[in-house]
Amino acid sequence: CKDKKCVPAGVLKIDEKCETSSSCESAYCGRSKCAAKQADGSACYKAAGCTSGICTDKKCVAKSVAPTPDPNPEPEPTPTPTPKPTEPTAPVDVKNNVSNKGHFESGTLEPEWESSQKVNLSSEDATAKDGTHYVIFDVPAGTPGTLSQDLPAPNPPPRRRDE
Repeated sequence: CKDKKCVPAGVLKIDEKCETSSSCESAYCGRSKCAAKQADGSACYKAAGCTSGICTDKKCVAKSVAPTPDPNPEPEPTPTPTPKPTEPTAPVDVKNNVSNKGHFESGTLEPEWESSQKVNLSSEDATAKDGTHYVIFDVPAGTPGTLSQDLPAPNPPPRRRDE
């Protein structure tokens, strides 16, 4: 308003009487007069009077600028992948094959191992090993023989509560 008449926004010049900042050409109405916005470090009483738009502790302050990112940032360490547990498998009749489960003490494969033919235990390098002992097949030439191991049943898949 000017002289009790409405005026279009942004037409009042600096030092003209005003009621709102939007009616001033400078977009700032301070102490009822259009005024120029103040530079950083100048005295202020409201944010609209500062070129930065920030009035803190009665002073215009600059907008804080976010730090520029480092153009060569340190690469984030890649996590060491944890090895997936492998399912134990029954040994096959191959020299130096290592046992995954059970032991060959006391001259027996029980309770974890089964054989279709006679076996002997040895400290010599042979068919399968449990970490300490080897097992030797006493299988006549041309006769099939097996050495097998019971494996634990796989975990069942998780079930939904609503089933």
